[in-house]
Amino acid sequence: MNDDAYRDLVPFYGLLDPREDHAEEAAVWGEALAARVETSAPTLLELGAGAGNNAWYLGARFRCTLVDISDAMLEISRRQNPECRHVVADMRTVTLNQTFSVVFAHDALSHMVDRQDVAAVVATAHRHLDVGGTLLLAPDCFDDGFDDMVEYIERDEETAALRGVAWSRRTGPNRAETDYALLYRKGSEVCPVHVRHPEALHARATWCELVEAAGFEVILMPREQPPGYAAHTLMCRKIR
Repeated sequence: MNDDAYRDLVPFYGLLDPREDHAEEAAVWGEALAARVETSAPTLLELGAGAGNNAWYLGARFRCTLVDISDAMLEISRRQNPECRHVVADMRTVTLNQTFSVVFAHDALSHMVDRQDVAAVVATAHRHLDVGGTLLLAPDCFDDGFDDMVEYIERDEETAALRGVAWSRRTGPNRAETDYALLYRKGSEVCPVHVRHPEALHARATWCELVEAAGFEVILMPREQPPGYAAHTLMCRKIR
């Protein structure tokens, strides 16, 4: 994972990943997390927050700090989440010298391609939570249950549009790749873009093993997803 991973997608990221697509899932997560937090002023640290689409919804319940390695992606979030604190840092190593009610990680987990990367993210979460604090991990896919998939993209705004395909496929043990082949139109100009993202495929049992080893209790929370995507999120409580 590096800070250039999404740079070519930033100009049209709102078309590629509309904020509205996160509303339903963020509402489910927000309710589940709020039920586990007792303080009247809950705080949330999101690791790999990207454009801040989840934070736009979760910010109604939590005071949010958003960490991402890409300043270009965080700039999108700064515009739509000006009330949030934004920190440019690697989610595997960041240390903010404070604790939060909740630590949350979602899309960026797909870039944790090595077991050591997952362990490092979990360690980051652990040092930013008090005992009893909550960690929510929502990997897009698990190795078990993953299927190659194709998503066709067709989205329009008043002066811009996006057409393309996202093709995800297994490339080896614990590995997948997603190729984005896109045509972005702004005004009358059309720009072709191809981006390839290496992605992680860890078994659900691997996630549970690493989280439990770090000192968390894990509950698997069902998640409505299309075939091939992860059918559970990991709702975790720090117990030591």
